[in-house]
Amino acid sequence: MREKGFVLCTDVAERLGVNKGTVYRWVRDGRLRTVNFSGVHYIEWSSVVAMLEQVGPILGINAGVPR
Repeated sequence: MREKGFVLCTDVAERLGVNKGTVYRWVRDGRLRTVNFSGVHYIEWSSVVAMLEQVGPILGINAGVPR
C-alpha cells in the first residue's frame, strides 16, 4: 500500500518521531484520513503532509518529511 500513498499508523509514528497513540488521536480527531482495505486501516500520506503544513512548525516535526 505504501506505493499507492497509504501507510500504517506505526509507519507515520516512526517517520515523525511520535508515539503511535498520538497518531491514533490524530485519526480520531479527524486530522488524518484513513481508508480500510481488507480490514486494515491505512492512513493517506497526503493527509499527513497536509496536517504537517499546518501544525508541523509548531510541533517542530515538519523538516525532512517527504511528499
